[in-house]
Amino acid sequence: MSLGPQRLLGFAFASADLLLEITQDGQISFAIGASEALSGSAETALVGRAWRDFIDPRDQMMLAALLGGLKDGGRGGPLVVSLAGAADGIERAASMTAFRMPGNGGATSCALSRSAAKTTHGLQDKAGFETTAAALIETAKATGLELELALIEFGGLAALRKVLGEEGSRALEERLSGAIRSQSHGGAAAADLGSDRYALVRQKGEAVEALVQRLIALVSSDPSDNLTATGRTMALNADVQPAQVLRALRFSLDNFIKEGMASEASLTLNEAVNRSVQRTLIDVGVLGQAVNEKRFQLVFQPVVDLKAGSALHHREVLVRFGDDASPYPMIRMAEELDMIEPLDIAVLGETVALLAASPKLRLAANVSGRTIVSPNFVNAVQAMLAKTPLAPGQLLLEITESAAIDDLALADRHLQALRAAGCIICL
Repeated sequence: MSLGPQRLLGFAFASADLLLEITQDGQISFAIGASEALSGSAETALVGRAWRDFIDPRDQMMLAALLGGLKDGGRGGPLVVSLAGAADGIERAASMTAFRMPGNGGATSCALSRSAAKTTHGLQDKAGFETTAAALIETAKATGLELELALIEFGGLAALRKVLGEEGSRALEERLSGAIRSQSHGGAAAADLGSDRYALVRQKGEAVEALVQRLIALVSSDPSDNLTATGRTMALNADVQPAQVLRALRFSLDNFIKEGMASEASLTLNEAVNRSVQRTLIDVGVLGQAVNEKRFQLVFQPVVDLKAGSALHHREVLVRFGDDASPYPMIRMAEELDMIEPLDIAVLGETVALLAASPKLRLAANVSGRTIVSPNFVNAVQAMLAKTPLAPGQLLLEITESAAIDDLALADRHLQALRAAGCIICL
């Protein structure tokens, strides 16, 4: 049975809508397929153009890194790329894979398939990355795709930024973002975790050392820049529940953010799940004691009224748990474990006591979005204020953004009841 051109094209179009060949100098030398339906441009209009004319500027650095990181016989992607604006004004995107065929003059063969329009470009923050990674893991369970979490820590970036100056540093950040995204599955499963630490989800198979060296080369081609990087991976294939996946990811990312490569590594998702459970059990005990025994401190942040010449308007009540570290991880854990309401009530009780002792004081206590929909919380506040009446305007309640409000109508009814009890509501 011969493997003729028609048969080869049949196999190609079984998995792609458009085939492109990109030369070493960045020109599209060949295009065939449903180009107009995919991109809004006929395939004849693509040949001879630079590939950058075909790709949305927001994704050009990512694709440049993908193409620049390929060696003969190397395969990259899939990456979801936004396509450059067509005459009809419709925003389009495509999932793209690339292969550099040996002996083809350095040209890269690309296969593009239709994809939903992208909602984000660039590196994600930690919260967005957790959501994206968890969704990918669930999809991989159904498809059998083997994924891994790669954690990368760069060295020398801070010194390099000082040498490059503002404009050079901006270009460096664009290359860095493009390089990290280009190595992630789909181009979106990548995050900037701060302190020159990054995370990405990618297909399993390649040694992490090869990934690290490729990233260094993509970010800086000058050895005198003294750029270094280290990395490690964690297999993400495991038969665990979505909530456990998210908890394990957060556990791994939190440790990496805090300690970098010095943090304890988990080789598999199951191992990370087990460690996160043990950590949660410890933290639950600490948090429970902090709430029940009021083992927390209150600090007060002044809030000024700009319309009144920056005069003091009130003070915001902030909670601390025995050290100078941010309370956010503990508060987030309290929300996830449904312990935020007793914490909010405990803090509010201390706040009311302070206000009763100082009638001229005005304090704003934070209330979680999860707490405000609880009838028990409203009852607790009403009981406090009935027992300890305050001067009008003394107590402000500020609804925080750390957790979403599930029932807006119920929250509104509760806010009205709290206003009627004498509270000022801040949103």
